[in-house]
Amino acid sequence: MHANTLYNYGVMLDTHCNRKEEAEHLYRRCLSVDPNHAYALYNLAVLLEETGKDLVEVLSLYTRAVQADPQDATTLADYGRCALSIRVCL
Repeated sequence: MHANTLYNYGVMLDTHCNRKEEAEHLYRRCLSVDPNHAYALYNLAVLLEETGKDLVEVLSLYTRAVQADPQDATTLADYGRCALSIRVCL
């Protein structure tokens, strides 16, 4: 299946249907097809952060999203905020 199709379906489930577990699965499937899909990396990081999952994985996903699209201001801002919050908590 095409990475953008998986991503778009994940976004629909995540943002419009509040079906977070299924959205997480689709974001991960998208990344198995395209490991550098910047939007899937970012949205998965946001989803996992919102649900309180592993912050190390969240920061890793943000890092990969920044590497995939270093010009995206939203990704850069959320990456910085997450990195700072993890550092403050340590």
